Amino acid sequence: MEQSPPPALEPTPGPTPARSRRRREPESPPAPIPLFGAKTIGQRSPDGPVLSKAEFVEKVRQSNQACHDGDFHTAIVLYNEALAVDPQNCILYSNRSAAYTKIQQYDKALDDAIKARLLNPKWPKVMYQ
Repeated sequence: MEQSPPPALEPTPGPTPARSRRRREPESPPAPIPLFGAKTIGQRSPDGPVLSKAEFVEKVRQSNQACHDGDFHTAIVLYNEALAVDPQNCILYSNRSAAYTKIQQYDKALDDAIKARLLNPKWPKVMYQ
């Protein structure tokens, strides 16, 4: 004797589960902007200075201008400040390496060139540092 399949269960009419009523949290400030690496611009860090994105870009511009003007000691100081905010920036390491080369601090230049290469192994400019 064949048995017929059990009848399909249909949902029973009734109250639907209540949605959880959570209070809407006030909007938080915009998220910090990640720039080139692990650290972020505009976020307080216990181990480094805080710069806005505009301040960071201006610091990099000033360091590049100092190199262009031949003021390599000032450029190195400015690159140090920018690298304190963004220590994963291979371009800053490469540029600081060139500045160290100009003041004949070859050990430091080589260290920065190696860091830049480790951060971006396929970047051709670092091969010439």
